[in-house]
Amino acid sequence: MGFGNAGRFEDLGADREQDQLMINVVALAGLTRRLIPGMRERGSGEIVGTRGLADGGRPINAEPAATTA
Repeated sequence: MGFGNAGRFEDLGADREQDQLMINVVALAGLTRRLIPGMRERGSGEIVGTRGLADGGRPINAEPAATTA
């Protein structure tokens, strides 16, 4: 479960932007890194990344859209 920063990019705080990146990019990369060894050991597995569609691609949701593209 994540969160979204809604608003015009120039109005959003850098700390919330960092939180958005940590959840949508860094956490996914870390989880993937932990899953790969077991998948290689078993000789199979899939990692499927999904994203929420609640933002509807609106311009005021630039951060969530950019970090989940």
